[in-house]
Amino acid sequence: MEKKVFVIIALLGGIIALIGVFLPWAEVVPGTGTVSAWDMSDVIAISSSLMILLGALAVWIFGALRSMISVGGLLALADGVAVYKAASTVDYGIWVVLIGSIIALIATLGIISKKK
Repeated sequence: MEKKVFVIIALLGGIIALIGVFLPWAEVVPGTGTVSAWDMSDVIAISSSLMILLGALAVWIFGALRSMISVGGLLALADGVAVYKAASTVDYGIWVVLIGSIIALIATLGIISKKK
């Protein structure tokens, strides 16, 4: 596959992760309803998904900053795991962010392996 295909895949991973920030993540107190990463003001989840997105755009436009995708993906992954361990009940939004970050990390491997 060409490098641009991997960049598009990373871009989709960033979009998926960013959408997941606004979806229900966890139930803080059982029976009180769910909150999203946006509701929790989870700066790491918000900024890491934006890092994936902006990193993919930078690679597409400038051909540089590909490490930004992997750093954002790793941060989103670590934050998702931390919230998963801390919350009493998790909801589907956290899984959307985790899937988006994993897609971006896999796409980063393809981007790094391509020289053009």
